[in-house]
Amino acid sequence: MRRTCFYILFSGILALCLGSCGGNSPYTPRPTAAKEFIWGQIEDYGCHYDSIPLRVFSVDLYSDGLGLDSTGYMHGTGTNLYFSDVFTAPEDTMLGAGRYRASSKAQAGTFLPGMSFEGNYTGAYLLVVEESALSSITLLTDSVFDVTYTGDTLEMTFTLRQANGWMYKGHYKGVPQVKRH
Repeated sequence: MRRTCFYILFSGILALCLGSCGGNSPYTPRPTAAKEFIWGQIEDYGCHYDSIPLRVFSVDLYSDGLGLDSTGYMHGTGTNLYFSDVFTAPEDTMLGAGRYRASSKAQAGTFLPGMSFEGNYTGAYLLVVEESALSSITLLTDSVFDVTYTGDTLEMTFTLRQANGWMYKGHYKGVPQVKRH
């Protein structure tokens, strides 16, 4: 009797395990960071910091599937790449062509590396958004991006890194919205 109960129980567990291995899996893979960005905006803050005689821009890029609603909140599923403080010469009226490097020292041709400051993220970071909710954030440290122009079309290529060695390459090409403060 004991042996029969054991075999029945073992057979039931085996059937459950085998049944869960095949067929349609309820697992849905999490979205990963997009490599291409289709629209963006650049904000010009002018010579924003009294102690730093440089012009300050922010760059805000979005992949396909991710957008902003009328109140400025992200909606959809996709990737947002953000640079909060990009420094250029004080006379620049637009983000200039050339190479920009992450640096905690403000100089023309640099941007702040990603960091968490009192619970808020600043500098360079990559957000993955899934169904309008934040799925992941990656702070970018040892990074560079290159800017070129063809007429009004801005092209940016990125080689972005995280402190742990993770590397990400991406691209944007388009005519960004420009906001001046």
